[in-house]
Amino acid sequence: MLEPKYYTIYTKQVGTICRNHGLNHHFYADDSQLLYLSLKPTDCVTISEALRRVESCLNDIVSWMHRHVLKRNADKTEVILFSSKDINKIPSDLSINAGGATILLSNCARNLGTWLNSKMNMEKHVNPVCRSCYAQLRHIGHIRQHLTINVTKSIVNSLVTSRID
Repeated sequence: MLEPKYYTIYTKQVGTICRNHGLNHHFYADDSQLLYLSLKPTDCVTISEALRRVESCLNDIVSWMHRHVLKRNADKTEVILFSSKDINKIPSDLSINAGGATILLSNCARNLGTWLNSKMNMEKHVNPVCRSCYAQLRHIGHIRQHLTINVTKSIVNSLVTSRID
């Protein structure tokens, strides 16, 4: 019978893998959400080269995870390419292969509760928040005549302002 092995896992090694590939990273608790590469218009790196660096880094992370008896959640792995709204030359069929799975570029990705899209206009995040706030204001408007100013302020702060935060 095999004895269970207990591992102490540190995300520091994952950060080292990212740095070795020239990628920046952010980790949140036990979740490595962001591996990113920032390119300036003057850089000579093409989009394909940048994606290959990300792909290589992800494959090294998957290998590291496999060696440490961890598993990447392939369903939650996303790749998004942020660019200026003026750049329309990015092909829509770009993808990377990580751990034997093909990951297509996403148009939107969720990070810490915020939806970000590839043109960084945050349309997918801002529009629902505005709709929700407006709906709450309409509901408050229906009962406003029965409320004092202080109660109205409290309700607006709790139902509207909290959604904007």
